[in-house]
Amino acid sequence: MKFNSITQIKLMITVLLVSWLSSCDHSPAKRNLPAGVHGVEVIQVLNTTKYTYLRVSEDKSEYWMAIVREEIKSGDSVYYSQAYDMKDFYSRELDRTFPSVLFVQDPSGSPERLAATGGAHMPGAEASSRRQPVTKMDNLKVEKAAGGITIEELFENPSQFEGKKVKIRGLVGKLSKEIMKRNWMHIQDGTSDGSNFDLTVTSVDIVTEGNIATFEGIIALKKDFGSGYFYEVIMEEAIPSDVERYE
Repeated sequence: MKFNSITQIKLMITVLLVSWLSSCDHSPAKRNLPAGVHGVEVIQVLNTTKYTYLRVSEDKSEYWMAIVREEIKSGDSVYYSQAYDMKDFYSRELDRTFPSVLFVQDPSGSPERLAATGGAHMPGAEASSRRQPVTKMDNLKVEKAAGGITIEELFENPSQFEGKKVKIRGLVGKLSKEIMKRNWMHIQDGTSDGSNFDLTVTSVDIVTEGNIATFEGIIALKKDFGSGYFYEVIMEEAIPSDVERYE
């Protein structure tokens, strides 16, 4: 092909450059994502103390999602694989009710990074193939609650306590607030049944980390919250009492 002028050459270069840039489009809509991975483009950002609420677009649909507070701006791309949908969710800080908001557990800036980290899980949740990452507290001895049971007794025969209200006194080693309209606490009392030494407790009340309390709640077995969030044993609707600082 012969070019009659420099103008024709410039035009051809421009066409080739535009074509190359189009092929390098890395927006979520243009990427071939692995099965189960969502890619969204951020349209609007609302920050609160703990969370960042994002209005996003995915496959020409718009919806709201929330992640642990992070610096994100409109136009950014977010990828995730694990989330749970909260209907009619009210944010006190925003004084706003969302008809639906997805609380995303494993947000990432790229699908490759998401695959590398393996995603995240709800507090204390365990997939069927792996244990919850909780460290056993050495030399811990918590006095058994009056009329209650120990963590060892619970895990020795959990079916005996299924659906029943029990008391367990333990030390809060981890606290996650306001997820699915409840607070999540890991407790230990120094006893164990094999590798089972930690119990996840949910409550509308809060006992901060480093405090001992008596928790009275209902035991549920094989509790599945969806999206891979599964608990073999969990105490729900717990009411804490006799709170004291662990020395």
